[in-house]
Amino acid sequence: MRTVSITADSTASMADLRDGCVLALSAGVDLTLPKPTGDCRVTVRALGANCSVISAAGIELGTGTSSTSAVPLASGETIDLYAGYSAGVQSGWKLAGPPAAHLSHLGVHAPARVCTSGAAALPSHTADAGVLTADADGALTIDGVAVAAGDRVLVNEASAESLIYVVTDPGAVDAPWVLTPAADSDSAYDLVLGALVAVYAGSARSGVYMLTTWAGTYGTSALTWTAV
Repeated sequence: MRTVSITADSTASMADLRDGCVLALSAGVDLTLPKPTGDCRVTVRALGANCSVISAAGIELGTGTSSTSAVPLASGETIDLYAGYSAGVQSGWKLAGPPAAHLSHLGVHAPARVCTSGAAALPSHTADAGVLTADADGALTIDGVAVAAGDRVLVNEASAESLIYVVTDPGAVDAPWVLTPAADSDSAYDLVLGALVAVYAGSARSGVYMLTTWAGTYGTSALTWTAV
């Protein structure tokens, strides 16, 4: 399989986008995709953090049911793309076989361990660029579960913070807890009405939740997840 190494921000050429090739992005690289001029399928792999795939102006990038201008990639993440058609005309690039971080575009999120609610909301905290940090030291317990680093948490409090988070720091007697938006919940592209997430632990709020309210503005519009 042919591999093309891309070490700086650039626009891929169709010569690079041969069917079946791998585009390997160095850390921090933004790769812009041109309009496809033929059938092809390529793999993009992030070799470092803070990479992204960007569509050129007027070129679609999405799953066929939703579209975006960019798909962020974490270190080690891989996505497959293929030339897409709309009404028989090549319209851009489609995600094929998306990894867990992008399953949200299809309406399914990876499971969360626990869930908060309006009646049992997160303790007092401060939000900074989407990251939630407790206003006081102490370990975080949600629905009877002492969370651990790496746990996924569904915050369901009918606010713009009602997203899926990863526990960056569970907190301790001398440290505040910290929650960071999960990769499948850190942009408007990740959120679609009707999306589902399963919560598998907790004494009262385990179950399956559907996103039933969201006006579409990330960071501003309130979200509501309803048990189904």
